[in-house]
Amino acid sequence: METIQPDPRPPEPLPTNDAQRTEETNGGAAPKIVPPPPGAPPPQPPADERLRTLSTFHRVMGRPESASIAGAVLVFVVFALSASDSGMFALDGVINWATVSAYLGIVATGACLLMIAGEFDLSLGSMIGFTGMMAAIPPLFYGVPVWIAMLAALACALLIGWVNGQLVVRTGLPSFIVTLGFLFILRGLTLALSIIFANRTIVSGIGDLAAQDPVASFLIG
Repeated sequence: METIQPDPRPPEPLPTNDAQRTEETNGGAAPKIVPPPPGAPPPQPPADERLRTLSTFHRVMGRPESASIAGAVLVFVVFALSASDSGMFALDGVINWATVSAYLGIVATGACLLMIAGEFDLSLGSMIGFTGMMAAIPPLFYGVPVWIAMLAALACALLIGWVNGQLVVRTGLPSFIVTLGFLFILRGLTLALSIIFANRTIVSGIGDLAAQDPVASFLIG
């Protein structure tokens, strides 16, 4: 009776990829790569169903500045259709609303910087009235030059803004709450100062003094 001896050689590994299978099929030769025919489009990668192709209009309108530009264009179109014969787009009309827009634009720049930083200032409107009162009372009632009163009002506004920022940073309170409190404080101070000095809620006459002041007239234009 014959005894079968086991083969001492290790078993050959099975092909694990298509290249090895191709080599075995081709008799051990390397796989042949067939180039695409001339004029054929290049192979495209497989499409990802999670991605969506956006049109140029959607990409442009998706930018933050596009919404503001579109809003400005829409405002001009509406007024051009409804108030074209009112003189709004005449030279005098453009000067009038451009001057007011410049004032509001300067104020809006600071508000935009706060909103970009994730904060908000509700005391902005009351600050305008308070600093205007601070610039008007010293020249009218104490004979202070208008340009010095303007600098003092600017310094006062910077000081109040610094106090607002310190309260928000050091106490951790939301800027909405801090500036809301200063809104009522500044509004109350504005009314109190006007009633104390002028016995009414408005102080008039600063325009004539500003026209006589050379520095103020130069700055105002």
